[in-house]
Amino acid sequence: MVMKNFTKVLLVVSLWFGLIGSTMAATAPNLGAVAGYAIYSDAGVTNFGGVTTTHIRGNVGHNGLGATNLATPTQVVWTIDAGVGVATVMNTAYLALLAEGTTVPVYDLAGNDTIGPGVYDVAATTLDGTLTLSGAGVYIFKGSSVTVNAPGNMVLTNGADACNVFWALTTRMHVSAGAAHVIGTVITAVGGADITFGDGASLQGRAWAHTAITLRNNVITEPTCTVVPPSWGSFAPSRLIPLINILKVPTPLVLIWSGLVTYNYTVQNVWLNLALRNITVNDDTCGPVVYISGDVNNDGRLELTEKWYYRCTTTLSATTTNIVTVYGESDDSYRDVATDTATATVVVGAVVVDTGVHAAPLTPPLINIIKIPNRLTPFPFGGGDVTYTYTVTNPGIVAMNDIVVTDDKCGPIALIGGDTNYDHLLDINESWVYTCQSNISVSTRNVAIAEGKANGFIVQDQTFANVYVTPGLPKTGLSITPWHIIVLASILMIISTSLIFVFKKKTI
Repeated sequence: MVMKNFTKVLLVVSLWFGLIGSTMAATAPNLGAVAGYAIYSDAGVTNFGGVTTTHIRGNVGHNGLGATNLATPTQVVWTIDAGVGVATVMNTAYLALLAEGTTVPVYDLAGNDTIGPGVYDVAATTLDGTLTLSGAGVYIFKGSSVTVNAPGNMVLTNGADACNVFWALTTRMHVSAGAAHVIGTVITAVGGADITFGDGASLQGRAWAHTAITLRNNVITEPTCTVVPPSWGSFAPSRLIPLINILKVPTPLVLIWSGLVTYNYTVQNVWLNLALRNITVNDDTCGPVVYISGDVNNDGRLELTEKWYYRCTTTLSATTTNIVTVYGESDDSYRDVATDTATATVVVGAVVVDTGVHAAPLTPPLINIIKIPNRLTPFPFGGGDVTYTYTVTNPGIVAMNDIVVTDDKCGPIALIGGDTNYDHLLDINESWVYTCQSNISVSTRNVAIAEGKANGFIVQDQTFANVYVTPGLPKTGLSITPWHIIVLASILMIISTSLIFVFKKKTI
C-alpha cells in the first residue's frame, strides 16, 4: 500500500512537470551564415517576370549558378552572390528543425485557424484560408509538400515574429498566383524539390532550397531579426558573447585602366575571452576568398591573440564598391554566431585632381569600426544598463573628415578622444573612441555605423553586437511575478505535504 501511495505521488509530480514541459516552446535553429540570405538556392534563382517586377529586401545566393532577371539595387536591396559555404549550414538548420519534438502530430492547414507556438506536422497539405499565429515563441511546420492557394494568408499577432517561424519540407513549397502570402523561413531538404512563387505571391521571411527557386512578380521581405534569447534553464553566468571584426584593404585603391586588384582581409577575435570556430569569409564580388595564414597552432579555432589573413584577386574594369562578410561561432556549447562586414571602393578610370604638376587620380578612403558592449554575459531577468564603446580607425592612406558614428539602438553617442592633433581629421595613425549608454529589458542586437569623407567619397563600415537578457519562466514567455512565485510555492507545498502523508502512513 505504501508503495502504491508513493507511486501515486510520483505520478502527480511527473504529471506536473510534464505539464511544465509541454508549455516549453520549440527552439529556433542556429542559422549561421545562411541567416543573411532572403533567397538562397543550390540550383540558381530565376525570376520569370522580368527584371523590373520582383523586389527582394535582403541578399540573394545562387551557388554560382546565377540569378536570372534579378539585379541590384533596383530589385535586390543588398547583394547577389554565390553564397559560398551556405548550403552546409542550411542543411544543418533543416536537420535541427526535423529533430524538434512534434507538438501537434497531425495538423491540416486548410481553412481559417489561430494557433500558438509549437511544432506542427502538416504532412502534404494546402493553406487556403487565413492562418493566424498568436503569441511570442517559435513556430515550426514540418511536412512533405505545402501549397498556398490564394487567398491563403498568414497573420502575426500578440507577439508572434516572422523571425521565429520555420518550414522544414522534404519535397517543396508552391505559393500560387494571386494574393497568396506566406510568413517564415522555408527550407527544403537535400534532394527535395523547388520553392516556387506564382505571379503576385509574397513572402515575409526567407526561402532556401537545395534545388531551384522560381519567382514571378513577387515581393520577398527578409525580416529584421533580434537575438534569440538563451533559455532560462541553460543560462549560466559563464555564457560569453562572441565578437569578431574584419578589416579589408584593396591594393591598389586606384586603377587608371582596368586591371588586377588584390583584396587583403584581416579577421580578428575582438574580445579576448572566447575563441571562435567555423570562420567563413565571403566577398560579394570577389571569389574565392583564400585563407593565407594566422592559425598558428592549426587547430581551426580563432584564438584570443590570433589574426587570420585571407586574400582574393579579381579584375576590375569599372569603379567598384564591394562588401565582405565574416561569420564565426563561439567555441562553446552555445555556438553563438558573431558577424561583421567591411566595405571598400576601388576607383577605375579618370577620376583626377590637378595637383599643379600633373593630374593624379583621387584616392578613396577606408574606415573601420569595432563595437564592444561592457556586458558580455547575459543580464538577469529584467535587463539593465549597457555601455557600448566604439573604436573607429583609418586603414587607408588618406585622412577623413566629417566622422559620424550612429547606433540603431543607442544614442546619443559621445566622442571621448583620439584626435591627437586636434585637426578634426581621422588620420591613418589615429583611433577615435566613442561611447553610448542604453537600458535594455530584452535580448538586443544592434548595428553601429561609422561614416567618413575624403576626396569626394563617402565611406561607411558597420559593426554588430548582441546583448542577452535572461527571459522569465522557461521558454513560456511568462515573466516572474509575485503571483507566479505564489503559484509555484503552492504546488511545491502540495507535493511536499503529499510526501509527508505517505511516509506518515508508512510508520503507522
